[in-house]
Amino acid sequence: MGEAKRRANEIAALKNRVDAWRSGLTESERVILELAERIDARLVRGRSFTEGCYHLAFFMTKYLAIRGIEVVPVIGWVNDGTWPGVTSHAWIEYQGKVTDASLTLTSYPESQPSGALLVHDFIVRPGSAAYVYYDNKASEVASALQWISSQPQWADLQAFKEVQHASMLAIAQDERRIDEYLASAPLGGRYEDLERIVC
Repeated sequence: MGEAKRRANEIAALKNRVDAWRSGLTESERVILELAERIDARLVRGRSFTEGCYHLAFFMTKYLAIRGIEVVPVIGWVNDGTWPGVTSHAWIEYQGKVTDASLTLTSYPESQPSGALLVHDFIVRPGSAAYVYYDNKASEVASALQWISSQPQWADLQAFKEVQHASMLAIAQDERRIDEYLASAPLGGRYEDLERIVC
């Protein structure tokens, strides 16, 4: 009984903390939060949409731009704390704060644990791992990629991911290329398709 009460108190405290944070958001921050929550619930976890971080960052960027909210799609790197390497990843930033709804479900949770639903650097819902986000200039990235390159079993995969990373980075820097990327997605993944699911 004591354990159940302690857990109930923890849940209530967490809810109060989240409610207090929500009440302090600006209108634009609230729109971003609501979009991230819908993507998480209706697409990522709702439809098991995994391995789509670049796609979701580009979708969120366009969706928000249409509504007058300018965010930055970031193609960077993450580490989940379970190994010395990094993984190419994408998220959006608004006023320098990270929003990421794409790690709340992963294809291989035994090797890539789920992450938090992260909005404006705030953990809305925790995941199995606490990911650290790095931009491309972070010194940790160079040493982590060097370590991966020294592992023969990952060399080919890493070479492929670095090419993909560079390609996504180029797309992220050009609004027209983001539009082209979303328009050329397979049926079900185009901008209009995703908008219907999450709105």
